[in-house]
Amino acid sequence: QHDQTGMVLNPMFNNDSESWVIDDYSNGGMVVSYDYHQSFVGKTLKITRSAGTAGFLQVKQDLPNNAWAVGDRLGMSCKFLTDGLPGGPGESMLKFEVRFWGGSGGETQGLWLSVQCNTTYQDPNGVGTFAYESVVPAGTTQVAIRFQVSEINPNTSKFCIGEVMVRNHTRLALA
Repeated sequence: QHDQTGMVLNPMFNNDSESWVIDDYSNGGMVVSYDYHQSFVGKTLKITRSAGTAGFLQVKQDLPNNAWAVGDRLGMSCKFLTDGLPGGPGESMLKFEVRFWGGSGGETQGLWLSVQCNTTYQDPNGVGTFAYESVVPAGTTQVAIRFQVSEINPNTSKFCIGEVMVRNHTRLALA
């Protein structure tokens, strides 16, 4: 199950980590698995945390360079699920990012949405949807999407991410 208008490879994690890079900065404190969930199409990337661990985990993918150009409007969306989070500012956080990198390796622009541990963005089943658009800025030579999970307050918790999509609205005549 794959949307041919999308720019993300393996957007539903059906092939587990294929096409995704996972960087664990938690000293082994996080566990990544791929599971089916009734509220998602395909699999989810599931990240669990154990009590007493610190740091963060990042999941990322560079988008194909032939799928976008400077000035194109890109739309990103995904679904997420959180469970067992401690709550409160500065504690557990799930962060979605689109990064635009320039020719010298520096960032030309980064956009992100941070979802802290509350249910503001979630439906009655605990599933939230994240979506936004951005124009590829001048000087961009690489576009990447990233998810970061951090938890300052140790606690047992779970984050699931699925149905990841990035579309070029300009090329699809949607912009």
